[in-house]
Amino acid sequence: MSNNRDVITSKLMVPARKSFLVELREARRATNDTAIANLNTWTVATKGRPVCLSIVWLQGIIVQNSSDKSFLLDDGTAVARILKPASFPGASVKTTPGTYVMVVGELIESGIVPTVRVMKMQDLSHDAMAEAFWSLEVIDLHQRT
Repeated sequence: MSNNRDVITSKLMVPARKSFLVELREARRATNDTAIANLNTWTVATKGRPVCLSIVWLQGIIVQNSSDKSFLLDDGTAVARILKPASFPGASVKTTPGTYVMVVGELIESGIVPTVRVMKMQDLSHDAMAEAFWSLEVIDLHQRT
């Protein structure tokens, strides 16, 4: 039987952690002990203990479309800068202010305005329950971990 570290060799295979943006402000760099080169690894405090993460799952409202390459996302707890690579799943999603979106991406930088590089994005504006349930999903996850 193989070790999970041997199996996970792509950032796309790393589980995304549902997170509030405010948590990412206080994230601290951690040692990358995976087989994935150049993976940004972080720790965040959850219930007073450190939890490792690299890939985050966020949901929020686009508040500013800075350019073709980035926009600002607000989840009600903080704002983050979201970097859009040239090509990724969901690249056709319009980044119009007021659009409610799901972003899965790699945390690149923590601080007052954390930076996340998109790996996948989806417009959830059409899903009336997505925004209503998001905070409950994140809170439930954090109570279980």
